[in-house]
Amino acid sequence: MEELKNNKHHVDLVLSDEDFKEMLKKEDFEGITTHRELLRSFIRDGFCFRVDYGGLYEVATQISRLGNNVNQIAKVANESKIVSESQIDQMITLLKDIKKIANDEIRNSARIIKYQRTPISSNLEYERGDDDGGN
Repeated sequence: MEELKNNKHHVDLVLSDEDFKEMLKKEDFEGITTHRELLRSFIRDGFCFRVDYGGLYEVATQISRLGNNVNQIAKVANESKIVSESQIDQMITLLKDIKKIANDEIRNSARIIKYQRTPISSNLEYERGDDDGGN
């Protein structure tokens, strides 16, 4: 609300039906709830994007499961005060698995999703395009 108090300029905007529909699609695509928020995004950033973290939820689940295994090994080691070489090897393997999964998924799953306008015949169609920064 503090941000609104500092705003001094009021802008009225009249759009064609086509432009208004495009604006609504972009708001929906980005999960934006107000026209004001979309316009400010364009003014400040010059473009419109969102980051798709969908694949990272699966990674978090896998890492959590591996972490539980590591904790079970640590608990046995603490209770028995004896750690076998195979337990140490198993823990190292699990930790390497965690690191590999995290690195692979972060690299592959956090994609920037761009809103692209692609002309098809006389109508404009909208597509999502993945941009992984050239990777």
